[in-house]
Amino acid sequence: MFLGLITLTALAYRSCKSGEDREAKKYLGDYKLVKLDGQDCQLCTVRLTGDYRYDILKDGKIVGHGKWWLETAIDIPGMFLQLEDGPKHVMWADSKTIDYIDRQNR
Repeated sequence: MFLGLITLTALAYRSCKSGEDREAKKYLGDYKLVKLDGQDCQLCTVRLTGDYRYDILKDGKIVGHGKWWLETAIDIPGMFLQLEDGPKHVMWADSKTIDYIDRQNR
């Protein structure tokens, strides 16, 4: 019985993780970044990669990086994007704009 419970738990975790990975693919790609470290950034981009990391590009050069993940909330349907050092509000895959990344408080 114990072995069956462990197997069932492992299968449930794998299924949830697989669903999250499918959802995460919707968020991959480039996003326009409006402000970096409190300053307007005209030519800034954030590139989300499949390993749940992001690169910050300014004028095509990598100037920083961080981690990203998906979250859920009881009062919000579906999963939404969260960034290390990024906005705390809900960001959807179709937005393609990130208001700010502020690395000053690290």
